[in-house]
Amino acid sequence: MAKPFLKYVGGKRQLLPELLARVPEIFGTYYEPFVGGGALFFAMRAAGKAPRAVLADANCDLISCYAAVRDHPEELVALLRQLEQQRTKDAYLRIRDAFNARALGDLERPAAFLYFNKVGFNGLIRYNTQGQFNVPFGTPRQGKDLLPPEVIYEASEALQGVLLKSCSYEGILDEAQAGDFIYVDPPYVPTSKTASFTGYVGRPWNENAHRGLAFLLRQAAGRGVHVLASNADAPLVREAYAGWQIDVVSARRAINCKRDRRGAVGEVLIRS
Repeated sequence: MAKPFLKYVGGKRQLLPELLARVPEIFGTYYEPFVGGGALFFAMRAAGKAPRAVLADANCDLISCYAAVRDHPEELVALLRQLEQQRTKDAYLRIRDAFNARALGDLERPAAFLYFNKVGFNGLIRYNTQGQFNVPFGTPRQGKDLLPPEVIYEASEALQGVLLKSCSYEGILDEAQAGDFIYVDPPYVPTSKTASFTGYVGRPWNENAHRGLAFLLRQAAGRGVHVLASNADAPLVREAYAGWQIDVVSARRAINCKRDRRGAVGEVLIRS
């Protein structure tokens, strides 16, 4: 059974039973424009669903990592074995500098991306305004595989035949037709006064972005597309998706960069 090979802030492993219970019994192509760790996709593949799938994200490094896992698992495992020995702060910063300078090879770059995810602080994936990866060194456990080879091989098998796209969500949503299924898990609406909307791979992710996404999802639903969305339980979300089925669920967040944002949080699952 394949599972996510990336730790991802806001990942949906804990909510899989809730999500799977809301997956349509029959659908055409599965679309996920904010793929992240891909927990729902891998769970559906393990259950024999989603034989046709399009996974996308605006983060080109993330999609390149998926492509490397799909197409070159053996070479990727070999590169990760070399990185096993480089879990010091100095090595991490040296590899990060080479990554930001685009001095790594075509497979070295996705291997480094996986390395950062396992060795960097809290497994975060974060860039500065210049597009440079800026997560600091974490405290990785020594003597453990960065990523067990079987995780790569199983994920590679699950990804066979999947179309991967590095693009914004707008184009992906327009592709879906009647009978298809879209699941969206965008950056969440902040639920506290001290929080702020986040930047999402070089573009602002703010109130307008959330409303724009909801508008496109309503258009897709109007074409007969099945839609499922995750978000924070916030007034903006309830307003944007008024008239749709909104179910409150609880999930525990353990790898947020802010300590006070960890623990059980209220979320909603939204269906057209």
